[in-house]
Amino acid sequence: MDAPAIAVSGDGKKFAVSWMDMRSGKNDRKVFWSQSANGAFPPETPLAFDVAKSAGHPSIEIDSTGVLHAAWEEEAGRAPHIFTTTSAKDAKPVDIGAGKFPSLAAGKTVGIAYEAGDGVRFLRK
Repeated sequence: MDAPAIAVSGDGKKFAVSWMDMRSGKNDRKVFWSQSANGAFPPETPLAFDVAKSAGHPSIEIDSTGVLHAAWEEEAGRAPHIFTTTSAKDAKPVDIGAGKFPSLAAGKTVGIAYEAGDGVRFLRK
């Protein structure tokens, strides 16, 4: 396990964890997450868009409405791309473009910063 991330809701009732897992080998990185349910964590689930590809460096946050947001980097051709998703019903991962090392912040809105090219990009969701 590597690169753990944790998020706590503003009211302190929800917890979420995410991490980069290499149990299948050092060159086979996967990202998993789990959100607390009444103080207990259910089994982990893959976070990555394509579990056949290598993924890593997750960041998670819980917004002011209790929705869990996640961002991570994943192989996408020649360069890693940043993907995002939420815990909302029927949410699908979204590829926001080439980059690595995402970092989320959440409240009434959600922001994501990540390395891209020779600089840093910022998006508001």
